[in-house]
Order: sequence, then C-alpha cells, then structure tokens
Amino acid sequence: GDTNDANEDVIIRYNATAKALELVPNGGTAQAIASRITAFSMQFFDAAGGSTSVGANVRRVTVSITGGTSVPNPQTGQPFSVQLSSDIQLATRQ
Repeated sequence: GDTNDANEDVIIRYNATAKALELVPNGGTAQAIASRITAFSMQFFDAAGGSTSVGANVRRVTVSITGGTSVPNPQTGQPFSVQLSSDIQLATRQ
C-alpha cells in the first residue's frame, strides 16, 4: 500500500504517567499498544553519525524501550524485563 490514504498518519508516543506506548490516529483517541514500559528513550544522529537536537539534521534515530512484567522472577523476586533497541534510518533524508 501507500501512505497517502486516510488514517495513515499516526503518532506513537510514550505516556510516562501510564508507563505505556500509545498509538494516536490523526484526530483520534490514544490507544495503549504496550504497557509496563519502565524506560523509553530516543537518540537523534546527523549524517556524520554525531548526536544532534536539530530536527532538520536528523538522519538516524535510535529508539530504546524497556518493559517488564507484573509477575516476579521466582528466583530473584524481581520483575522480568527486556530491553529492545533499534536504529531507524530516515529514508527521506539520506
């Protein structure tokens, strides 16, 4: 498909109060798509690979998410958790 159809524009955001990732359709209501998120970060990089906070210079984004369970590990008593990290290359800015 293409990205020009109705309802193709969405926002994915971290709700720190609810500790959840949410999907917000254009003009719609937020829907939780992941819960028990204990950490969320994004790092932005320019064409040379350096860190940047200038939106127009961003060429790559690293997204890191840590999530846990409500059930503790029976051996440690600590909640199970997993950290995921991914690099996203912005195709329109190569």
